[in-house]
Amino acid sequence: MAYGWTPMNLARRTFADLIYVTSGFLVGIFWFTVLVTVIAVGVGTAVVFVGLPLLAFALLSWRWGANTERQRAALVLGASIPRPPRRVRSGGFAARWRDRVTDRAAFKELGYLLLLGPVGTVSTVIVVGCIGRAGGTRVCRDGAGEVIPRWP
Repeated sequence: MAYGWTPMNLARRTFADLIYVTSGFLVGIFWFTVLVTVIAVGVGTAVVFVGLPLLAFALLSWRWGANTERQRAALVLGASIPRPPRRVRSGGFAARWRDRVTDRAAFKELGYLLLLGPVGTVSTVIVVGCIGRAGGTRVCRDGAGEVIPRWP
């Protein structure tokens, strides 16, 4: 989807970017909460082998979350973001899981999803603050229609 510099396309692009940034707050808080909780419980209970399935679930869910985030970003960018290549090794169940656990791209995806929470929060605060400031210049009037003095 190509955008020209017409006012309508610029407004559409701005609105799409605004939705992407503000939804990043909700998506980021969700993934941060889920992943930190599941990984902490999984590591804490790995001693009694209950945590190993939880850690496996965390690994599969963050890979799914990263793929969904690629699709969400592709909606705004207008171009698909390819998945990183995965090593495919023939072998049994243990060899496939060893490949998943030692995959560097998987841990980059985990880092991205964990940082999406704080970065999404900060960017949403900035966007909402700018919108509030811009809207406040038009709406800050008292009951008599006088402009309320504000800080510069």
